[in-house]
Amino acid sequence: MGRLILLADGLSTRVGFKLLKKKLKKENLQNKTIYLFYEPYFFLEQCLKESCIKLGFQEANIILSSERGADQRISSSDYVYVTEGNVYAILKILQERGLIKKIQNTMRKDTVYIGASAGSMIAGKDIVLAKDFDENQVQLENLKALGLINGTVIPHYTKEELRNYIQNSEPSIIQRYPKIYSVNNGEILVL
Repeated sequence: MGRLILLADGLSTRVGFKLLKKKLKKENLQNKTIYLFYEPYFFLEQCLKESCIKLGFQEANIILSSERGADQRISSSDYVYVTEGNVYAILKILQERGLIKKIQNTMRKDTVYIGASAGSMIAGKDIVLAKDFDENQVQLENLKALGLINGTVIPHYTKEELRNYIQNSEPSIIQRYPKIYSVNNGEILVL
């Protein structure tokens, strides 16, 4: 199983870029391939591409999810990045494009999954808890996510906020998760 790098801040922010640059500084990214998945309505592709080049990826090795044939190239990626946005909308697009299985299969090798905000929560087994943080604008019914961890991730929460959230939540919902992680703004969680 590959590594997980989870953040609340994405590559489209200075904080997210600095966190990833620090985390990846010892890795030789020049010959590595990264697949960038982003919500198409945010128009982040140029920003994400430039950030990846600044991190050390070669432009030819950056696969943008909007490119024709990009989804077929995900299995050869060394890094998979799933960006911030509405967690329901992003998961719905991943499901519709058949990317859930492709990412799961890719993660069986030594691939690094980088999740930013919504991408962090999607790394978990489902996004049931997203109802408390995001609006289900796309009426997504299948809340099953990537299952890269046997639990869930709540981005933008401190450890104390997470403790309070757990204490004030319905026990039957919280008990469905063997582990609940939080990753606050300006932090990085590596699993």
